[in-house]
Amino acid sequence: MKRTGFASMVAGVVLLLAGPAAAQRAENTKVPPQLPLPLLKQADESLQKAEEMVTADTKMGKKERKRLLLEIQDARSDIQDFLEQAASQKAMLPAWDCCPCREQKVGPDGKVEVTVNIQGLPGQQPVEQPVPVEEVVEVTPLTPEQLETLVSAMNEQSFSDDKLAVLTEAMKEAYVTVAQVRRLLDQLSFPDDKLQALRLLKGRITDPQNKFQLYGAFVHSSDKDEAKKILDGK
Repeated sequence: MKRTGFASMVAGVVLLLAGPAAAQRAENTKVPPQLPLPLLKQADESLQKAEEMVTADTKMGKKERKRLLLEIQDARSDIQDFLEQAASQKAMLPAWDCCPCREQKVGPDGKVEVTVNIQGLPGQQPVEQPVPVEEVVEVTPLTPEQLETLVSAMNEQSFSDDKLAVLTEAMKEAYVTVAQVRRLLDQLSFPDDKLQALRLLKGRITDPQNKFQLYGAFVHSSDKDEAKKILDGK
């Protein structure tokens, strides 16, 4: 191996392994939690081996050897300072191999995928998720005047289909109480028409807890049973 090639290789190792530590020392900031301690220790060991290689190379010039050894020693000094600082701020560094926020799985291509949830790192406050607010829409049943107007409009029609058509149009955006439903059902003569009206009105009732009062609008037991099924959503 040529001297210049060996020197370039060692210099590259120094920059690659010691770069993060040197930058951290220059900025004099806290240890980032994403840099694990094992990586720093591995960098220190690699620099130590590089130092031994430079020392053992008898073909290298004294000046070149001295320059490389100084660079390696400076880099190791930076890393050791970095390790000391990391030890004092241990709470900021996750236990990389046993961190509960670390998830490892094998992907479909056979590669190992590692995912770390940074919200689960030691020393990190969990992000509070906004609590969904259920929107409450207040509905108001027909006023007595509106009910009477609707009853009059239905009574103006001679046929059941026309009465139901008026009721359908009026109830597109309106709401009614059980008592009002009973009043509207009474405007229809035939049980089938009343059941059809009940299907239309059941979703517009503001007091469904009183729905049992509507069974009295029907005479026959079979019609009462059908009305119960409609109101129960069956």
